[in-house]
Amino acid sequence: MQVSSFPDVRKFSALRERGAELKREVSNAFRELTTGRLTTEDSIRNLNGKIGDAHLMRRELDKVEIRKGSFSFALTRASIVQNSLDLVVSSIGSLPEEIRSAIGRQDQKSLEISEQTARSALDQVVSALNVRHGSRYLFSGDGVDAAPIASAETIINSVRTASASATTAADLNVALDALFGPGGEFESTLYRGGSGELPPVEIAEGDRVSLSTKADDQSVRDVIRGLVTAIVTDDLGLAVSERDEVLRGSGDLMVKGIDGVSRNIASIGLAEQRLDTARMRLIAEESVLNDAYNAMTGRDPFDAASRAQELEALLQTTYTVTARLAALSFNNFIR
Repeated sequence: MQVSSFPDVRKFSALRERGAELKREVSNAFRELTTGRLTTEDSIRNLNGKIGDAHLMRRELDKVEIRKGSFSFALTRASIVQNSLDLVVSSIGSLPEEIRSAIGRQDQKSLEISEQTARSALDQVVSALNVRHGSRYLFSGDGVDAAPIASAETIINSVRTASASATTAADLNVALDALFGPGGEFESTLYRGGSGELPPVEIAEGDRVSLSTKADDQSVRDVIRGLVTAIVTDDLGLAVSERDEVLRGSGDLMVKGIDGVSRNIASIGLAEQRLDTARMRLIAEESVLNDAYNAMTGRDPFDAASRAQELEALLQTTYTVTARLAALSFNNFIR
């Protein structure tokens, strides 16, 4: 006589369903243990109708996280800009004084050394201005995809071409005024960044700080013009008195340019300070929001661990019973 396996099959099916349910519960329990937060279903029951408040708080926390990322990015950018401008200042060093001293002594050898120093400094300035943060050039204004300044060699060649016919200091100044002035070759060819500024960083509603310093700033033009003038003057064949006037002017331009660059460094430093203050306020705001959100949705870690272990043990038992019942049902079937 064959024994019906129908009751065993029903039990097996029920246990399988219970096993699947327990598996979901175990997963939720371990997620609560890991995140320290209730699962969605438990949160709804625990919040007693305040689920909307929790969602709003979560959204505010997400906004804070985005703003923190924006502030971190801006602070890194500000730091790189300051370091680059510091390099521009340090590259000039005592060069203007050395040029004046060499002129006063009529020391041709020292003037040649100053020319070499100026050439090295120009390389450093161009490298500093062509710095990037990730894929974005920091001195290109709103044209962040393009390096802002042509190579030192290109700048020198442009100045040599523009000053080729100069026979006096006045001639050279006229040529360089045109090259470095509004609408000149510096703007049209040598500067390759955008015409606009980078958008400012919003640190609070209606409160923004600008970190934009472009490589076509007048202070940068003065530094580059002073350096390149010191580099090419000896090749122009000017009378000694004219040459000395030009070289003194190149040193004056460097000093003037460095003063402007230093003001930009101070301005970026103030913006960086305001950004860091805003970041600290944001961190404090995040802490308050997190405390409130955790009070609503938090899960006690000891309860979570106990519940996870309990469910895991129950799941193992259920699978063991299910496996045994499956074997019994199969044996009944093949009798």
